[in-house]
Amino acid sequence: VFFSDSVLNQFCYIDNNQAFNPPLIKIISLFIFRSFPLELQEMFFQSAISDTYLDIRLVVQATLPFILFIVVSIILLSILLFSNKTGILLEKYLYVFLTLGNVGIIFAIERGNYVLIAIPFTLFFVLYYKNNNKYLKELSLIFLGIAAGLKIYPCILGILLIRNKMWKESFRAVLYGIFFIFSPFVFYGGFSGIKGFLSSLINGAEMGITRLGTLNITSFYNTFFDWQNTPKDVVVFYMPYLKIISYFLFILAIVCIWLFQEEWKRVLILTLLMILYSGTAHTYMLSFLIIPIFLFFNNRHKESALNYIYLLLYILLSGLFVIFPSEYIEQLRITGERVTELMLIQQNTAVILFVLLLIDGIGEGIIKYKENNFTLIRTCITRCYLQYCRNRKIC
Repeated sequence: VFFSDSVLNQFCYIDNNQAFNPPLIKIISLFIFRSFPLELQEMFFQSAISDTYLDIRLVVQATLPFILFIVVSIILLSILLFSNKTGILLEKYLYVFLTLGNVGIIFAIERGNYVLIAIPFTLFFVLYYKNNNKYLKELSLIFLGIAAGLKIYPCILGILLIRNKMWKESFRAVLYGIFFIFSPFVFYGGFSGIKGFLSSLINGAEMGITRLGTLNITSFYNTFFDWQNTPKDVVVFYMPYLKIISYFLFILAIVCIWLFQEEWKRVLILTLLMILYSGTAHTYMLSFLIIPIFLFFNNRHKESALNYIYLLLYILLSGLFVIFPSEYIEQLRITGERVTELMLIQQNTAVILFVLLLIDGIGEGIIKYKENNFTLIRTCITRCYLQYCRNRKIC
């Protein structure tokens, strides 16, 4: 898809021609495309895939950089996981092996998606943004900017900087993000290109809301209504109210970031916001979940039923299960929907995990509020008693 006319066309964002991907992706793709022999560049000038000539995925000049792209991404991710994982050597090897079998990673490789580069960069940020080494900390901010330049949505993790009152780092992270997201527009239409890109993001989100089985929350609503055979006019009637509920849940999730005491929960809820509130979230988006899952396993926890529930939901969102399609799925496929049983399991599991986190965050907030009030009351009583003793000259 990236080796197509939209990569070569400098006005693709203005013309709104496959322009929903950030321009940094297009520049990387263009660099690879220009490394092809001239006869191949001429052959694939209009499109990467065609029925009339050789598929670009069978051309060695395109396959080789793709393999290198996969290998470098996996090596970077493996090094980060292995070097930061706690436990014995065998545990580290086993964890890296299981992580690379994550369903999101598998689908990202199958799709050849640039999310594979964004994942290790985003993980590096989460691991090192509070590091005492100023160079590692600064590099983490730069990597977050690059990840945002590749996929936009990792920028929401910058809220972690605000939550920890890292104001200077927040400012620099914003600058890095702006640079990597918008500076490539110098080659793709300038300010008009930026305007077209933002417009394509909105239009792309509107186009994706009717899709069934994808991970975004609007698709969850549509899938539920379709499963219930709800008439379209009823769906249209209720959708504005459901959107209001979605906005409320989004705001509540942001509040929970300040209520959670554990870092993995903060990263997890931000990751779920990236997935559930994107325009159209495919299975490869689940690869971002390896970041909060890594933090979950890398820290000691008190044994609790809630943590075992989290573990079960992680398994459902990470595993590659072979499930035969039900009659409902087969009917959807007849109508042209690209839906599988596994996709529906992932969609429902992501929503359940999101709701569970919100309930958990509210619970932690209530406990924290009660503890603060108890501490305040105890302090006031102690001060009053001491003042009474001074007045009575008891002490």
